[in-house]
Amino acid sequence: TVPMGGGQHTALLAVIGCVEAALAAGEYVLMLFATSVVCSLVLPRDHPASCAVVYVLVLTWLWFRYSQRCDVQHFATAPQACAHCWLVVASNVTALALGAAATALTGQAVLTVDKYIDAAGHLKWCDMASMLVFSPLLEEFVFRLILPSILFHRQQTRLTTGILTTVGFALLHLFNLLSAEMSGLYVAAQILWASTCGLNLFLITYAHDSVPQGLLLHFTNNITASFLPTRGPFTCFFIIQLAVEMIAVLVSVRAHLGTVIARDSSTNKNTSS
Repeated sequence: TVPMGGGQHTALLAVIGCVEAALAAGEYVLMLFATSVVCSLVLPRDHPASCAVVYVLVLTWLWFRYSQRCDVQHFATAPQACAHCWLVVASNVTALALGAAATALTGQAVLTVDKYIDAAGHLKWCDMASMLVFSPLLEEFVFRLILPSILFHRQQTRLTTGILTTVGFALLHLFNLLSAEMSGLYVAAQILWASTCGLNLFLITYAHDSVPQGLLLHFTNNITASFLPTRGPFTCFFIIQLAVEMIAVLVSVRAHLGTVIARDSSTNKNTSS
């Protein structure tokens, strides 16, 4: 047999890591689908708690499967003070304020809470909890802990891992095309936003070794997104809202990118020595 060179060995590890991460992502999607089917069979049709039950069951399954491998305790440190994170939060608040002002001035539904109110006018608490709490928890656990831990194990750098997991995070939102409540234009904007926001959340997590920090930003992002119309009308204020948030996120990405690259370089030096 011909001995494998260092470059070939690294490339092989990278391929294996990508395959393992893809299988874990597939397990996540399959669990979402399977638990959704089970809940639809067990619970009455359109039961208000069904969505929340699905997220809790999947999160519990993945926790027992991967929590030790991900070294959750290491990333459970309290959020650190970060000016760029506060900038992103401020952009979310600004976007909501712009939407509220536009709604008041034009009379158009620039902001909406229709997705959380049923035909009888009652608030759908479980749907709200799923969107604002359980969904961010599950996505941060999968895309900022489980998948990166698999890729790191195969000697992927932080930056490469961030790009790969961000692509998966963005593509996950394609499933929203199956929803009658969301238009293609909204899903396209959502994928663009998930790409930049997902990379920012990854960089924040691995620049500060803190999942709670990125999780708090994910919470605020979903709160803002929950008020945006998903089928229209898409006014210029909708574009302005996205632009305001996008600028803040890109500033944050630029700030944290240098830190993550420096940590990659330091890791490589320690490994080679």
